Amino acid sequence: MSKPVVNNLRFNQDHGCFTCATDTGLRLFNIEPLTEKLNLAKENVGSISHGEMLFRTNLLAIVGGGTWPKFADNTVLIRDETQKPDEKFVMEYIFSQPVMNVRMKRNKYVFHLFFFLFFFSSFLFFFFPFFHVIIYDQLLM
Repeated sequence: MSKPVVNNLRFNQDHGCFTCATDTGLRLFNIEPLTEKLNLAKENVGSISHGEMLFRTNLLAIVGGGTWPKFADNTVLIRDETQKPDEKFVMEYIFSQPVMNVRMKRNKYVFHLFFFLFFFSSFLFFFFPFFHVIIYDQLLM
């Protein structure tokens, strides 16, 4: 059996927790004291390339990828841990390119694709999403 590969390691906005996206799923840890809060196994979510927690709320952004992905790498899934097990994913964003990174604030989500930055922002985000797209050239990178 091979060792798990860490694809992404991200602290939340107040640095009280961090997410560890691996080829064996997603793990969520508390910092003080250092304890595991959530373990999403490979059987449930597959391998994860990026994971992001919104402050200390119950919302997680998950991007599939890695060795055994269950979800596509061009899809961002917003997961709510307070929902029933069969209704955990509350939002899904599908793009034309693979998602390189995800950032979340209270009323803004930023998705970084290879040539695009998508900014989703709204006061009532789940009901009326507004988005802005910034296209940048490959020569600027």
